[in-house]
Amino acid sequence: MDIRGLQAGDFVLYKGTNDTYRYFKVTEIIKDLMVAVMAGGIRYYAGSDDCRPILLTEGILGRNGFVLNNSSCFSREIGGYHFAIDLDSYKIVCTKESGDTVLQLELHSVHELQNILRIVGLYNEANNLYYCE
Repeated sequence: MDIRGLQAGDFVLYKGTNDTYRYFKVTEIIKDLMVAVMAGGIRYYAGSDDCRPILLTEGILGRNGFVLNNSSCFSREIGGYHFAIDLDSYKIVCTKESGDTVLQLELHSVHELQNILRIVGLYNEANNLYYCE
């Protein structure tokens, strides 16, 4: 996983010493090479081989208030923005209430959705996403 795109607050899967992946929240980035994550008050330092993204699923989107509109498109209104995510094409479109398109990007993972929410100023929503089904 390329950890250069991560930010503090992002959720990732971290591979521990027994090769079992667990959910962790990034607490800091060190020199764009290492990620410090905390679990149970313990700080871990992980390289790119130790982390992987949490892929977006229907269950994760549903737990975060996104509603299925058709076979693969989920949508939600948050803070004056409309988000539409198509899981078949892995595209997200964000528009303002006025209908103006703010962004249209490809996304695959929870931390990418968190970063998009932060781009439009929805920091609380980004930091409080449900990251598992």
